[in-house]
Amino acid sequence: IKEWMKTKKKEKSFFAYEVWEAALGTKDSKYLNKISPINLVENLNKPLLIFHGRLDRRVSVEQSENMIIELNKFEKDAKIEILENEGHSIRDTNTLGYVLDVSETFFKENGNKEKE
Repeated sequence: IKEWMKTKKKEKSFFAYEVWEAALGTKDSKYLNKISPINLVENLNKPLLIFHGRLDRRVSVEQSENMIIELNKFEKDAKIEILENEGHSIRDTNTLGYVLDVSETFFKENGNKEKE
């Protein structure tokens, strides 16, 4: 959320930044830190599969990569798949098929796992 807010502040869609700032506070707000997923990885007790489009202009791939690094620090069961030709949304049907196949395999392998 913080990264998205920084991007919106720099763009001409400043109104969007103002709305989010009013709702969530500033990028340094305690509330944003409290709800940020990267600060909650310690609580994760299920395997996690992350898909991220390399061409995503809304959320940088670095955020997902940082999330995986943090998950690994806490020895969480997590996997990331970078979709090279996708942005924030999946548009290519071949990529969608790939995502569904990888997801199905992941859930079959990890569906009943729970970490304490």
